[in-house]
Amino acid sequence: MFHLIFSIGTTFKDLVATYHEIQLLLAEAEATRCCTDLNAFPKHLMLGEVERTGTCFQFRHGFYRSAAITGTQKICGDCDPVEVTSTSNHTVPELVIDFSQANLDVCYSENTDTQRLRSLIQRAVLTLTNYNANYTFIKVTPSMDLGALSNKAIPFYYNVGNKIIASWDFDKTISGRQRMNNSYHEGHLRIKRPLKFCIDHDFYRIEGHQGMNYQDVLSILGQIKEENALSFNVVALPVNATEAQEIVENYTSYYLERNVGLEHKAGVVPGGTFIIIYIEGEYDAYPYPYGYGYPYGYPSGGGTPFGGDFEVIAENGEPQVVFNPVVADFMLPYLCCDESFIELMLPVNHLCFTPQTQPLLFEVNPKGGFVSAAVEPGLNGGVERNEAGRFVFNPNLVSEELYGQEIHFRVNNLETDCVITIEPQPVFGVTVASINYDRPNNLAEVIFEIIPQSINDGQSFVWDFGDGTPATVDTELIIS
Repeated sequence: MFHLIFSIGTTFKDLVATYHEIQLLLAEAEATRCCTDLNAFPKHLMLGEVERTGTCFQFRHGFYRSAAITGTQKICGDCDPVEVTSTSNHTVPELVIDFSQANLDVCYSENTDTQRLRSLIQRAVLTLTNYNANYTFIKVTPSMDLGALSNKAIPFYYNVGNKIIASWDFDKTISGRQRMNNSYHEGHLRIKRPLKFCIDHDFYRIEGHQGMNYQDVLSILGQIKEENALSFNVVALPVNATEAQEIVENYTSYYLERNVGLEHKAGVVPGGTFIIIYIEGEYDAYPYPYGYGYPYGYPSGGGTPFGGDFEVIAENGEPQVVFNPVVADFMLPYLCCDESFIELMLPVNHLCFTPQTQPLLFEVNPKGGFVSAAVEPGLNGGVERNEAGRFVFNPNLVSEELYGQEIHFRVNNLETDCVITIEPQPVFGVTVASINYDRPNNLAEVIFEIIPQSINDGQSFVWDFGDGTPATVDTELIIS
């Protein structure tokens, strides 16, 4: 439920932002705005309708929209903005509401406080009724950090269509530029890949990663950063580990105590750090089995849209499972220390060990970074802290299933080039099993036998008798 709580909380932040815009508009609106200033035309007679009864005001000119902007011929007094068909199949159609019954129709050919107020009310209602956080394609969208909600990109957690786009930014819509908004849902918009354009922004919305495996998220965001030269770091922090709970909590506490200013904003500022929180272990029912962008409440026939996370069942009756799912995200308004440079080293990359072998010390950058082994759940990769609190590799802790395999390591949950392969040192003795003499030819055949105490299956042995003959490599325990 964690990621759902965050997206719902951000939705209510949008609602509050819309309320503040309405509040500001009403505070600045003049009581006489709906009436003509009597001193404006002292020697002219105002003719025509006071209230419009048809498409246009009688004897008055409305705003004629340029066909170059709208792409279609419009006549005076046309209130509705141009609607387009979405070019994307990845967005659930928006729920359209008839506002005429509440006398909240908006005429976008009239730049008045009344129409602006109605547009804001429509935006509040449409965003609440079209809430849907179930979109799982990761995107980074340029936006604005501060200021009016109208100036920011439309978030991913709405089913976006012509109506929401028209009500999002009244100033753009009255000039026929509503399709110049930015959004995760670009199907109805002109700019399909906003990161490829020079757009005024001081914030990146990062969306669609909720519920995905954190390593997949790190990989995809790394690729997006590289392709678009984006200047922010990404850090992954675990919570609620099913194993090694104390170590996981130590790392998370270490990072959060070391870096102040944590805030959830559904993205990150340029030059900042984007922090994803994931749960250690397997969790059911994500991604949702109903298809890309399916609203939560629909499968139950109109149930609450704010529930059901990790509870739905796949078509085969089994819960869908994702390992280490991302459940929350935060940002820091700065690059965290030297986290952008990750390095990890061990003194060797192959090791034949005995029970007396001492742990190997990791060289870690950044200093104080958290080291973990990238192994399957339930296996021990040999990482521990020594008495001085430094990370070391202890081969005697490694699970037998990992013998002979490359063990990879991470720093702060980011992949590194550090790798090691280990094998337990075989313990055995050698004895002469028999000697067969060939006295006429003055020869003797000596048969040696290995007496194993602790060796692996298929262990190879190198036989070198020191007489100048080539050394022999064999897995057999008897050789002559």
